Amino acid sequence: MASKTISFRIFLHDQLVDTRAFEQEVIKLGRLASSHLRLEDEAVGRMHAVIEVGQAGEVRLIDLGSATGTAVNGSTIDRNQVLSSGDALQIGPYRLELAIADAVAVANSEPARAVAPTVNTMNAQITTTATAPAAPNIDLSKVEDNSQQVAEVITSYGRSILDVSHVGQARSRKRSATPLMALGGVLLAGGLGLFTYEVAQPWEAYSQALVEANQAHAEAPAKPGFGTGSLGMFLALMGLVPFV
Repeated sequence: MASKTISFRIFLHDQLVDTRAFEQEVIKLGRLASSHLRLEDEAVGRMHAVIEVGQAGEVRLIDLGSATGTAVNGSTIDRNQVLSSGDALQIGPYRLELAIADAVAVANSEPARAVAPTVNTMNAQITTTATAPAAPNIDLSKVEDNSQQVAEVITSYGRSILDVSHVGQARSRKRSATPLMALGGVLLAGGLGLFTYEVAQPWEAYSQALVEANQAHAEAPAKPGFGTGSLGMFLALMGLVPFV
C-alpha cells in the first residue's frame, strides 16, 4: 500500500486554530476523545467521518451517517468521496484544508558507503519523524453514550470502505413508563377512594344538626369524615399525569 502523509490546516469560524499531520491508513474524525482528529462542537458527530488510504494510494473520505453531513469544496458528499491535495472539508463549524503527499522513506541502500547526511537528508529525516502523536488510551465507557444500541453496517471492497450506515434502536421508553403508570394508577385509585369516602358521609344530617344547634345556641356537631376530600382530589389528579 502506498504510504501517504495527510496534513490538515484546521479553521474554526475562518480562524486557523491548529495544524495536524498523519501517516496512518485510517484517520478518525469526530467528537469522541478517541478520535485521531477531535473536533469539539455539537454539530460534529461523535463518530463523524473517517479518511482512509486505499491499496492504490487513493485517499477516500467516508461520512459515517452524521446528522449534519460532510462537505468537500462546498458540496455535501454522498457517503464517500475520493480526496485530492488542496481539498477543503467542512465538518460542522470546522474547515479542514487538506494536503496529501507521498510519505518520505529514509533508507540507506549502500551502508558500506555511508556518508554524513546533507542538509536536505536531515530535513527529510525530521519530516519523517514529525508524525502525529498516537491517540491516548481512553476508557470509552467514560465518554461514549451506552443508552442506545446501534449496529454499524460497513460495505467494503477489499480493504477500502465504500459505505457505512448505522441502524440504531433507542432505549425503549415503554420499560421506564410502566412503573410510572403503575404508580399513577395507585395514586388515582387512592385519591378517588378518599374523595368518595368524604362524599358518602351524612352531610345532609350534619347540615340539619348544625342548623338546630345554631338555633338552640348549642355546641356545633362534629363534621363527619376526616376532611380528606381535597387531598383525595389532589392525589387523583397527580395519578393522571403519567397517562397524559
